[in-house]
Amino acid sequence: MNKQTTFFLVVCLLLGSSSCTGQKNSKTLPTADTCLSNLKFYSTYWKKDSIGDNGFRDLFSLFKLEKCSFKNTRWEEISKYLGSPNFTFKHEDYIHYRYKLTNFGSDLSLPGTRILEIFVDSKSDLITSFFIKEIDG
Repeated sequence: MNKQTTFFLVVCLLLGSSSCTGQKNSKTLPTADTCLSNLKFYSTYWKKDSIGDNGFRDLFSLFKLEKCSFKNTRWEEISKYLGSPNFTFKHEDYIHYRYKLTNFGSDLSLPGTRILEIFVDSKSDLITSFFIKEIDG
């Protein structure tokens, strides 16, 4: 990715510019469709930052994902844009997916670590919980 493209993406994320995604600015929370559209648009960059090393996941989660609710959305609709999770925990009734947003090493309990947590009902394939957790020590 060239420097101009990287700069453009960072500016778009920081400013939340409607010219970057063609969407209207709004004081209300974004709809699931808007969130899905953003995820689709930035998916390639999200996947390239698979362990949270280059900072894209952290910025994207702060300025876009944190405001989104994917509750009752089919997991298959968003998993293709998120790529493989860093951790998967299978339970009898649900599956817990975890994506690293920052990379401070393998210890996820270090202060400042940010993680996207997704819980999916294993029978219906619907997301039951979607949130960002920050370890504060």
